[in-house]
Amino acid sequence: MSDRPYGSEVEIEKLECVGHIQKRMGTRLRKLKTAFRGRKLEDGKPIGGRNRPTDETIDRIQSYYGNAIRGNTSDVEKMMRAIWAIFNHMQSSNEFPDHTLCEISWCKYLQQPEECDHKQHQHLPRCLMEELRGTFEDLSDIRLLRKCLHGKTQNPNEGANHLIWTKLPKTVFVSLPKLKKGVHIAVSEFNDGHVALCRILEAGGIAPEPFCVQTMRTSDLKRIRRAERSGRQDVKESRISNRRRKRKHDEMLADADQDDPVYAAGGH
Repeated sequence: MSDRPYGSEVEIEKLECVGHIQKRMGTRLRKLKTAFRGRKLEDGKPIGGRNRPTDETIDRIQSYYGNAIRGNTSDVEKMMRAIWAIFNHMQSSNEFPDHTLCEISWCKYLQQPEECDHKQHQHLPRCLMEELRGTFEDLSDIRLLRKCLHGKTQNPNEGANHLIWTKLPKTVFVSLPKLKKGVHIAVSEFNDGHVALCRILEAGGIAPEPFCVQTMRTSDLKRIRRAERSGRQDVKESRISNRRRKRKHDEMLADADQDDPVYAAGGH
C-alpha cells in the first residue's frame, strides 16, 4: 500500500485521540501500583496506605493530565510544562514546596503561600513520585504531545462506526450495493437523526405518513435527552464511582484467583 495514497503533495499525519492518551496515564499508574504490591519503597513503606496512590488519586492525576493537554492545544511547550506541573505539585510538601511550574489559577500555594498547608491536600512522597517519573517522561514526550495539539477525541468516529455496524453486522456477509446503502443510511442517521430516514423515503418517491414522522422525531428527542443526562456532572461522577468499584472488585477476584485458582492445569 502506498505511503501517499492521495498524491505526493498530501502528507498523512497521524493524530492521537486525547481521550485514549489520557487513559494511558491511569493505566500506567495502576499497573505500577500492582507491580509494587507486596514490595517496599525507599522509605520502607508499601505502596498502599496513608499518603499513597488510591484509585481516586490515580483518577485525579489522569484527569489533570487530560486537562493539561486540552488546555494547551496552541503550544506544545506549555502542554509539557502543565504536565510536569502536576508531577511537581503532587510531590510538594511543607518542607520541599515546588510550584514553579504551577498556574496561579488553580494552585492554592501560589494564591496564598503564607496560609497554604500541604498536609491539607494528598501529596505523594518523593520516593514514590520518583517511581512515577518514567511514566510522566513517556507521556510528556514532545513527539506524542504534537499528535494531541488538535485537542479532540475520536468519540464521534467511534459513534459513527457503531451505528454502521449495528445496521451491517461484521459477522454477516452482504453485497457491495447493500453495504453502500447501509453506510449511507447510517451516516445520514448519525448526522441528522432518525428524521433523515423520512427524507430518504421521500427521495425514493415514498411519502412517509405523519405517524412515521412523529415516531422518528420522538426517537430523536429521546436520544437527545439521554445524551444530555449522560453529560450531567452528577451522572459523570456516578459512572466514575461505578467504574472504580468494579475495578476494585475485579482486583479482589484476581488476587483470590492467584491464591486459590478455580481452575489451573494440573492443579487439582
